[in-house]
Amino acid sequence: MGDKMVENGSWGWRQLWRRVSLRLRRSWIFRLLSRWVEQRTGKWSSARRLYYGFLSDAFEREFRAVAAGRTLYFAGFRGEKSSYSLRRNIHRLEKGLVARSRRATFGLDFIEDTVIGFEDLIDAFHGERQFTSEVIWARDVLRRYFSSVEQNQKLKLLEERFEVLAGRTTGGQSRPSAPFIRDQGSLISISDLYGLAVQRRSVRSYLPVPVPRGLVDRAMEVALQSPSACNRQPFIFRVFDRPKDARQIAAVAAGTISFLDEINSIIVVVGRLRAYAGERDRHAIYVDASLAAMAFVLGLEVQGVGSCVINWGDDTEREWRINKMLALEPDERVIMMISYGWPDLKIAVPFSAKRGVKESRSFEILSRGRSTICDADY
Repeated sequence: MGDKMVENGSWGWRQLWRRVSLRLRRSWIFRLLSRWVEQRTGKWSSARRLYYGFLSDAFEREFRAVAAGRTLYFAGFRGEKSSYSLRRNIHRLEKGLVARSRRATFGLDFIEDTVIGFEDLIDAFHGERQFTSEVIWARDVLRRYFSSVEQNQKLKLLEERFEVLAGRTTGGQSRPSAPFIRDQGSLISISDLYGLAVQRRSVRSYLPVPVPRGLVDRAMEVALQSPSACNRQPFIFRVFDRPKDARQIAAVAAGTISFLDEINSIIVVVGRLRAYAGERDRHAIYVDASLAAMAFVLGLEVQGVGSCVINWGDDTEREWRINKMLALEPDERVIMMISYGWPDLKIAVPFSAKRGVKESRSFEILSRGRSTICDADY
């Protein structure tokens, strides 16, 4: 027949549907209907549902990844040495502990799940004595919590259970990994920080000299101090520092053809939707990963390593290629790529004039429930 068959010798429903839908989409009637509906998506909610539900698969990959992430979230993390739900709950306890008007007792609706999650996390180490910072942080915050709230019978039982678990942990910093009074001073000035921001430019010409992995890890340590919603940090930086691999991966992204041969190392920043229970947080992977990426490239810059953040668009063919190449999990989405290396200082970099402050910022107040610009001090 010449047609490719699925492994069991029969047509799979998915393959069949793809072929049928592809032929349908190529028909002139379909294109005409799609264009007519698309032009009305901005005005009619029914047109939006019709277009994105049946005529366009533009959001299909996001739908699939969000659904897969929810499934993984509710399935739990047993056996893994990290837990997004535990990280969230420990962060919630910290927020309660630092509240100016702290309640005598709080967190009763999730403290039991938190202790259970802490137990599952410790069990994942199977008797190992080298615990991660996540374990130490959870232990220290839980200890601070139980010593700070008014006890009741439920809390007393949970504290006893927790202390048994805490006794199985060792290590930690000289200062507990729990809420503390921060220092007022700053190590650098705003002028220094601005100077670093101006110095950093997108570098697309690199010397053929490897960057030590230790420098990358130092920049990663900086990146991991970035803010993250509920401290989940739902991303991973996948580093490829073998030149032929880096170029093969970079070739999948758009806009790299002009400097592809210059790339010796590249990072694929991947978000994990398994960190969230609901669809409302589906954009958090982009926010958190981008905050970390900015700190990361600044961490490279101060060590003399140039970088270039490479945009990643939601393109069907490119998504398919990168998913296959990296064997991404169903809930994982590529956020961006970052090429890096020792900059060739003989080659110019783009000036890239930035927008002015007044074009990028507005001071506003609420007047009768609506925002209005207010440039004057009040």
